[in-house]
Amino acid sequence: MLSRLVLGTVQLGLDYGIANTSGKPSQNIANSIVATSYGGGIRCFDTALAYGESETVLGRALKEGGIGDAKIISKCSPELSENAGDELLRDVESSLDRLGVKSLYCLMLHDEDHLDLLHGEIGDALQQLVDQRKVKRIGISVYTPERALEALEYSIINVLQVPASLFDRRFESAGFFFKAKTLGKEIHIRSTLLQGVLCMEPEKLPPFLQELSPSLTEFRSVCFEREITPAAAALAWCLTSYPDASVLFGAETKRQVLENLEAVPLANEDFLMEKLTAILPPQKEQVLSPLYWSR
Repeated sequence: MLSRLVLGTVQLGLDYGIANTSGKPSQNIANSIVATSYGGGIRCFDTALAYGESETVLGRALKEGGIGDAKIISKCSPELSENAGDELLRDVESSLDRLGVKSLYCLMLHDEDHLDLLHGEIGDALQQLVDQRKVKRIGISVYTPERALEALEYSIINVLQVPASLFDRRFESAGFFFKAKTLGKEIHIRSTLLQGVLCMEPEKLPPFLQELSPSLTEFRSVCFEREITPAAAALAWCLTSYPDASVLFGAETKRQVLENLEAVPLANEDFLMEKLTAILPPQKEQVLSPLYWSR
């Protein structure tokens, strides 16, 4: 059975996430992560030019696993500028080479501010890639509800990647998911674990996230009562709450993949989902958006 889950592969190329203590996995471990995901029904893999060695590691894992039907999403350089159309075309060729594929399922703009580039050379280059069938769909990764709603109005944008989680419901409150469905846009949800925060123990939260401690304590109590991992519970909640969206997760080990795959059957437990939905921390951007954490 195919899954709505998507494997995010930033962890395969970088030391990533506030709760990551093991660092970037080896190629052999990456191979097992990708193969286990595929065996669990996952067919979509998310990477980016800016994710260190992620494209190369993912490409090798797909080749060594004999996986030829994967949907690959990659992203343009975060440093994209308005006169970089030719550079964008070269970057995509390099990405295809590293991944070992002839085309991408989706090429995303890496930053929401890149919306402002679509009316010029960058927009022309993206359309050229679609016309040449090197890219099937064009998407964008956004951080704020305001720009996400704006991105929905662009006809060239077919796919939007947004942050949302049990703790972060800003996009839902803004009406984004409803509008995206009415416009027929494909939605991918990232940061379902808030970069690992939902898997942390409350006492280990950094000072700038202490406001989340009461909600995190309540969340972990529900998980303990049901004897499930926080990651599986958080993913299951997203699968239930946003039934028209695909849901990303990352992993540093094969075991994490297997634990996260347990989210699929959990999504059918109505009572559990109701208990989780009742947990709602303050919807403050400075706490819920990692863009502010380094400040």
